[in-house]
This record gives sequence, structure tokens and C-alpha cells, in this order.
Amino acid sequence: MGRIDKDGRLVELESGGPAASAAARQTLVLAAGPEQAGLRRCPAPSCGMFFLARRRDQAWCSIGCGNRARSARRRNQRLD
Repeated sequence: MGRIDKDGRLVELESGGPAASAAARQTLVLAAGPEQAGLRRCPAPSCGMFFLARRRDQAWCSIGCGNRARSARRRNQRLD
């Protein structure tokens, strides 16, 4: 993000502050580190959040997302 100063030059501004910078840094460390194999995207309807799987068979980021995904699958099976 940036703005134009009084002399007409573009001045870069850090958006989000220190908390956003720390979150971005930790995201990069996780994505490039040894735990990257466990990094997954939740396939539940209306989620899509990234999470760190704690088990090999963990498919969803939370129990609620797992329930929504199973419910949507059953609903679609009934409609067919």
C-alpha cells in the first residue's frame, strides 16, 4: 500500500502493522519448514481454510467442518 506525499513521490506504507507481519512470517516458515507435508486446505463447503493436519487421515480443519461436509454429501446423495 502506498500514498503520495506533498512532493508527489510514492511513499510505501506497511499495512496491517506488526501483528500482520508476524502472521505472514510464521506462514512462510510453516510453508517452507519440515511440517509442510501436513499443511492442507479444508475441503468443507464454505471453508477453504488452511490447517496443519495432526494425523495422516485428518481431512477437515475442525469437527464442525467435517459435519458440514458429511451433511452436504448426504444431501446431494438424496437429491440424486
